[in-house]
Order: sequence, then C-alpha cells, then structure tokens
Amino acid sequence: MHCASDDVPDLQVPDSTSSATPCFVPRLPLDICYAVIDAFQSQCQWLHTLSACALVHRDWYAHCHYHLDKVIFLSSREQARRLFKRLRCSGNSRHLVEHVSVVGSTREFHNQPAPQLGTFATMLARLLPNLERFTLVRVDWRIGMVQPKDIGFLAAFRTVTCLELVDVHFRTISSFAHLLSALPSIHTLTCDWLHSDEEHVALPLPHVAHCGQLRGLTITWSDWHIATVLANLWTVAPAVETLALALYGGDLALGPPGGYWPCQQLHDVYSSSLNELTLLLDHNQAGKIALPADLSHHSKLTRISIGHVCSVTPPDFSWIAPVLSTVSSRNITHICISFRANYHNGKDIRHYIQALEDTRVLRHLDDVVMHGERFTGLSRQSLLLEIKVGAKGHEDLGEVMKSRGGWEAFVKREMPQSSARGIPKCIQTTVADYEDILSVR
Repeated sequence: MHCASDDVPDLQVPDSTSSATPCFVPRLPLDICYAVIDAFQSQCQWLHTLSACALVHRDWYAHCHYHLDKVIFLSSREQARRLFKRLRCSGNSRHLVEHVSVVGSTREFHNQPAPQLGTFATMLARLLPNLERFTLVRVDWRIGMVQPKDIGFLAAFRTVTCLELVDVHFRTISSFAHLLSALPSIHTLTCDWLHSDEEHVALPLPHVAHCGQLRGLTITWSDWHIATVLANLWTVAPAVETLALALYGGDLALGPPGGYWPCQQLHDVYSSSLNELTLLLDHNQAGKIALPADLSHHSKLTRISIGHVCSVTPPDFSWIAPVLSTVSSRNITHICISFRANYHNGKDIRHYIQALEDTRVLRHLDDVVMHGERFTGLSRQSLLLEIKVGAKGHEDLGEVMKSRGGWEAFVKREMPQSSARGIPKCIQTTVADYEDILSVR
C-alpha cells in the first residue's frame, strides 16, 4: 500500500490580513493524532476515513491499520482466500480481527448470494481466536448457496457472541434455523429487515438447539416467519434479558396467509427473564393500532422504551399510555417515550404536534406514571420524552414548537404531576435520514 512521504509539511493557512504572507500551523503531537484515530473505533461510517488517514504518514499507517484489521469485509470468495493466506502468513493479524462482515451486494437495497460464507467457514475455522462479531449484509440466501456441512464449520468460531443479520432474504426458514444452530456461543442476536419466501413455519424447528446463551434479541422490520422462529427459541434460550421489537402497525392485525406477527407471544415467552424492553411501532396506515403488548407478567423489567413512528395523518397515539399502564414490575428505573414524526413538510408536522395536544397523550402518560406505586423508583430525569424528526423537518418543527415555548415547556405544561417531581427529561432530536427514524437505538 502506498504511503505518503515522511516529510509532511506543516499546513499553510492564508493570513486574513495579507494574502502574500502565510502563517504556519504547528503539527499536533502524535499522541493527540493517535487519540483522534482511536476515537473512530473502526465503525463502518469511519472506515474510509481511517483508510485515508493510513496514507497520510508512515507513523499513522501502522496505528490506523491496527484498527482497520479489527473489521474485515468479505464480498467475494477471492477475498476470503486472500484473507486466509494473509492470516496463515501473519500470526499477529489473527489476534486483531474482532468483526467479520460477509456482504452479498455492495449496492444498497439489492441482495445477492454470498457463496463466500462457505469459503470463510471452511478455510478460516480456528484462525480467528478473538472474533466476537459476525454480520451478514444484503444476502439472498438461495437454496444451495452454502452447503449444510460448510455451515457446520461455523461452530468452530466459539468466540463469536454477536450475530447480526441485516437485509437478508432466506428462501427457506430451515436455512435461517440452521444458521442460528451453527453458532453455539451467541449472546446477542440482531435481525434487521429479514424476509422469507416460506408461507408456513413447521414447529418444532428441527435445527435450532444451541442458543442457550442468548441474552439479547433484536427483531426489526422483519417478516412474521422470522419472528415466529424467534418466538419459539424460548425452549432452548429461556433467559433473554433484553428484547427490542420494531414492526408496522398493520402487522398486529393482519399477516400473510397462515400466519401473524407474534408480538405478544415474544413478550410472553421471555416475560420471566426480561430486564429491558424496547417497542417501536410504525403507524404506517390510517386507523387505530391494536394494543401491541401486555406487560403485566414482566416482574423483572427495569427499563422500557416505547417509540411511535408516524408518516400518515392523523397519527394514533391511543395505544401508548395503555401499554405503559399494563406494567406490573416495581423495579422500573428508566422509561423512554420517543415520538418520531416522519414528515417532510411543515403542514404535516403541525398536524402531528396538534394531535399530541388534542389527544392529550402526554396528560394520559402523566396520569399513568403518577398512579399507584409501580413507578415510584423513577428518579430525577429518568423519564425521557423525545421528539424526533428528519433533517428536512428540523426547521418546521422549530417553528411549530416556538409558538409553544419549545418542546421542554410543552412537555412540562402537559405533564404537570411528573414535572413537579422533576422526572421528565426532554430531548428534541434531528436525524439524517429515514433509517435513523426507524432505528431502535
């Protein structure tokens, strides 16, 4: 890899008083440069930045590659073979790799088969002793894409505790179940935008038998087939402590022929072990949303997050307070209610805020939180009230809230009992795009 010359000149910035006389900015000490590089932490959005930094200076090269080698992306069989050769020749590199992503398609919203998954499993088994995180992205998992015996080699990666499946299309549910069974040490499982062609799920599942260490489960915007499989993991994974669900409001009442989205079933099967629960609902069609959760049997809950995404008018907030009112746990220490207005014009945002006032949803939440002894464990600023919009709606929301004194003043006026105890913490958030609106984070 090409590196820039060691003799990197100081930056020259034109003087504001004279264009002919440059002023010199001294170099930052290397330890400060390293601290900035360390802050990137090899997150996906910073990989290109780290790659560019590696070409700045010889001293930067080694430090950047220490982080770059932690995350490996494989989009072809040839890349998997090259990685095998490099790891076999360099023993030190084996211990650096912490995260491997197998990518089916490099194009967004486009899925392709990923036969390199089989190559990776068979060639790199036991060569990555510190691998913790494994990700599949934009994969079209067709029948025969990976041989079952090759998937079995994934069992050698016993250090993998985090499995992330993002935008994966499984042609059969058995392929999904086989993958889960192949990784015996999974502690956290994320299923984001997973789909399946299979119309019926035969239970009990023949493959899933090795998920006993599962503690964290996230299911977002995925088919009911996938959710049904995960709702039946409780027989082998009964101790899930963190559950995050994101689904469309219409999925609660309707499902494809022969099935439904098992929202309440997922809550029920893990009710005895859950500590943290996140529920994000996209009100994507007109009409009332059915009650998505009854939490009366969750005696160990300590944290609850409820998100309301809306892109239609009028918005329906009627389900939020009733869900919170079903809580029976007396261990609640944190509650988050996130209102996410997915609109692109001021008129719809005005209608959204007006609906918040007219439906008195915050008043109802205030009554629920202050009623009885369930939420006496809430301390100061432990009830987070968030209003979130996209970048296009930032100015419009600001104008709408200006006439109401701002979001914090609006919340305190609508929730006088909680405000008197100092419980609410008010946040107004602007995110970059639609994916951030739909994120459970």
